[in-house]
Amino acid sequence: MCHLIEQPDQLDTMKQEFQDRTEGIEWASMIPDGNQPPLYEPPADFLKATGQSWPPQGVTWPVPQVVSTEQLGTAGPGLPPVT
Repeated sequence: MCHLIEQPDQLDTMKQEFQDRTEGIEWASMIPDGNQPPLYEPPADFLKATGQSWPPQGVTWPVPQVVSTEQLGTAGPGLPPVT
């Protein structure tokens, strides 16, 4: 990482390569719209030491549970009991 700080021209080259490789690509979040990302409440001493509060603005806490509405498949055909 220090090499990139000492050689900004190399960093610029890397940035340009990234832009060239990703040109025309549309990024989409894997988190569905209307859902917030998984969050974990930091320890109280960390919040106090950093002057932060919990939950952050715009976050519902506690996070509402997500319940699947999908039906599970079967385990296969019904078989007679083995005796």
